[in-house]
This record gives sequence, structure tokens and C-alpha cells, in this order.
Amino acid sequence: MPHLIRKALLNILLAVILSATWATFSSTFTLDAGDFPAFYTGAAIALRGDYRNLHNERLQSEIQRPLTPTRPQPVYFVRPHVYAALLAPFALVPIRHSFIFWILLQAAVLIVCWYWAYCRFGSDAVALAALFPAAIMSFAFGQDVVLFLGVFVLSYFLFEQDRPVLCGFVLGLALIKPHLMMLVPVALVLQRRWRMLAGLLLAAVVEVSASLALGGFDGAENYLRFLQHRQQDLSPTPERMMNVYAIGRNIGVDAAALSAVLVVMVLTCVVAICWRGAWWQSFAAAIIGTLLIAPHTYLYDSTLVILPALLIAFQASSLPARAVAAAFCTPIPCLLQLAEMPWTMVPALVLLALLISLAWEVAGAEWGVGRLFRRDAIIKIWL
Repeated sequence: MPHLIRKALLNILLAVILSATWATFSSTFTLDAGDFPAFYTGAAIALRGDYRNLHNERLQSEIQRPLTPTRPQPVYFVRPHVYAALLAPFALVPIRHSFIFWILLQAAVLIVCWYWAYCRFGSDAVALAALFPAAIMSFAFGQDVVLFLGVFVLSYFLFEQDRPVLCGFVLGLALIKPHLMMLVPVALVLQRRWRMLAGLLLAAVVEVSASLALGGFDGAENYLRFLQHRQQDLSPTPERMMNVYAIGRNIGVDAAALSAVLVVMVLTCVVAICWRGAWWQSFAAAIIGTLLIAPHTYLYDSTLVILPALLIAFQASSLPARAVAAAFCTPIPCLLQLAEMPWTMVPALVLLALLISLAWEVAGAEWGVGRLFRRDAIIKIWL
């Protein structure tokens, strides 16, 4: 017991040191340069009750200009009306105070996720999760992806509590960022988890209905037109994305042809895993696969992969899958993504390797493929 306590304290201390390190690096970010002004702008419009004009570019620019006077171009609020309504309290205070509350909220959510990982997998999981720098850097940059990580963790917790409808409903809350949920309904269908799918669809209906109630059909039409007009701005650096499309851009080949081949490979892996694997494998595959094929996936979006990485690192039986999951959590892929081409494709390659290794594990369990790569087989050979 003293050994376990000592190990837990060391892992928690390591997590605190790593978090402080990433927070120190994040201190170079400025409020004017980050994305939080977009959320604050949406919250300010929602607080006024002017939901029909929520996605009016000129109105957003007028509100944001005095908030970030040194910023040459505004950053726009691109989420639906219901999300702006949830953020409205942040506009009750000046933007700099609001940003502090924003950071504290996401820090609290991240700590809760770590606590769940500690209870579920032990203190090693906390140290492994803390190795990943993009989570803390994301909310310091003003993004909200840690909130969606919290949604995923809560949903998985409810799944393990045998609450399928509520699990699916909570998972459906992440549909506010639908492009990061593309393959989750596919996984639910292939797994025949109809009650979870019903909960997810119920959440989607609630979110759409709430947005229509707030902004009306005019607001919905304005939102769709706004998204269509801002498509180019959503991918300013496509070579730095987390998807397969970035790989072709980095290696300088026919990006369209290579991307098509990689998309088919990703979908094949996801379908194979969901068809025969357990839910934790299918859930992990759906999240990773979505990041790989979605059009706008940034480095901070890879924070969502913390949950799949922990599930694979502590539940997979094959060494390749566990090794790739651990490699993903290290800061090396993130730091290489900040370099120049072709190194910017490294995070996407690691995600692709993680998905392939998970598919290999499911195939090994089903057909005996890759038996030599399992821990027990390697131990037997060594002995």
C-alpha cells in the first residue's frame, strides 16, 4: 500500500508539473490573438436577445472591434444559437474577466476528466493525459474543445453505468460541433446500440428546436448562408490540419487521389472495428476516424482523442496499439506540428497509425491475426 500511495503521489506531482509547463508556454498567447473574442461576441449578441442577427458578420465585427482593437480581422462566432444562449452569462462581465472565468471553467472540466481517469485506470492515466499539451493550450488560446472532452467522458461514464439512453443524450450534446461527430452515429448503428442512438437523436432534436425557437427560420437561413460564406476562413492552414487531407499537402503528391485512398482506408477501419469490436473500441474508432476525415480539424481538436488514447493505452491487449496511444499523448507530435512542412503532418500520421493499430487488434481478436504482437505471447516467447 505505501508503494501504491507513493506511486500515485509521484504521478499526480508529475501531472501538476507538466500542466504548469504547458500553462507557462500558453502564457505567450494573447486575448486579442486567440479565439475567445468570437465566443464573447456570440454571448454578447445572445445577451441582447438579438438571435436572428447572431451570424450577421457586420454586427459581429462592430461588437468585436472595440474589444480587440489591435486585431486586424475579427474572428467570428460560428456555433448555433443554442450554444450562444448557453454562453450568454459570460457577456455579463468585461471580456478580460470573462476570459478568466472561461479558463477556470475548462480547467475544472479537465481536472474532472483526470479524476475520472484516475478512478478508472489509476494514477498512470493522469500522468499520461498530462503529457498531452494541446488540452491546456486549447483553452488558453480561447477554444472550448475541453468542454466537449468532458461531454465524451461523461457519456462513457454513463455507458459503463448501464444508462444507454442518457449516455446517448449526453453524447448528442457534442453535436453542437457536428463535424467532430460524423462517424459516431455510424458506430452506434453498426453496434446496434439503438437506445443510445435514440438518446443521441433526442439531443439533436432538442438542440435544433432550441436554436429555431431562439433565431427562427430566418436565423437558421442566415446561419447556413454565413457558414457557406466563411468556408475559406475555416481552413487557413490546411497543411496543419489533423485530417488525411493534410498528408497529401505535406508530401507533395496528388492530394485528391491520396486523400480518397486514405478516406477509404479510414472508413474501412472504422467499419471493421465497429462491426466486431466492443463499444470502447468502436467509440475510440469513431472519434479518431472523424478527426481524420472531417474538413476542419485543428491541433486543439485532437484533445478529444485523450479519451480514446486512454482507453486504448489501458484496455488494448496488443503492444502496437498501446505504444501508439502513448506516443500520441507525448508532446512530440504536437511540437512537430508547429514546425514547417512536411513535419506538420506528423499528428495526422499518428492518428492514422492509432486507428490502424486498433483495427489490427480487433482483427487479431476475431481471426487470430497479429497474435505475436500481444503481451502474453511476447512474454511467453521471452521466457
